[in-house]
Amino acid sequence: MKILSCALAFLCLLVGGAFLGFEQVALDPAAYDRLQAELDIYEYVGVSRHALPRVNIVLTEYLRGKRDNIDIEEELLGERRQVFNEDEKAHMTDVVGLFRLERAVRTGCLASGCIFLIAAAVMARKSLLSVSLRALGLSAAVLLALAAALFILWTTSGFDRLFILFHQLLFTNDLWLMDPATDAMIRMFPADFFRQIALKCGANALAVGVALPAAAQLLLTALHFLQKRSGRKQTQ
Repeated sequence: MKILSCALAFLCLLVGGAFLGFEQVALDPAAYDRLQAELDIYEYVGVSRHALPRVNIVLTEYLRGKRDNIDIEEELLGERRQVFNEDEKAHMTDVVGLFRLERAVRTGCLASGCIFLIAAAVMARKSLLSVSLRALGLSAAVLLALAAALFILWTTSGFDRLFILFHQLLFTNDLWLMDPATDAMIRMFPADFFRQIALKCGANALAVGVALPAAAQLLLTALHFLQKRSGRKQTQ
């Protein structure tokens, strides 16, 4: 039971950390700015390189729940107007709902990880280090299996098919099917943008996801040695 509790702690911290790492890139307007500059999409979007970062800030603040809408006026294709039309705004309402769910799962995983970790520490006591190392090995095996499955899925299906499947599964309407002739959003975020930011999100999610269980293991190791030292003092 104590090994299972510790393994669940590591897995919850891994998942929660992965979502946290994903957010750090997916909701970072500076990351949008850099990728859009690399793709040099300003003329294609029809907006200046000074105006587009302002739009990115509005979008990311909306997705973070820091503002109620994505109403913003800029000069778009030579005309001063609202950047996003009603269909784009409706789609982003759906996207905000997904990010709310993601944040709830992330918070739940991190909280559960801490609870399982405390429970494991209480149950294991003197065997804490051996228990945590075995649990860490079990968690690492699950992580490697998941990473291998995702890699196989990416290489066999390709990004475009996965992107379409993602939207078909998570959205109940077709508002995500945008027309570059009428929708600024699809010009701001073309396929190459999503492909590159997905890789960056994945890399950061993996880094943060691994870092949290590793930090927890270091904490448990330190706690184990403190317990041993305290025990030696009591026997002297």
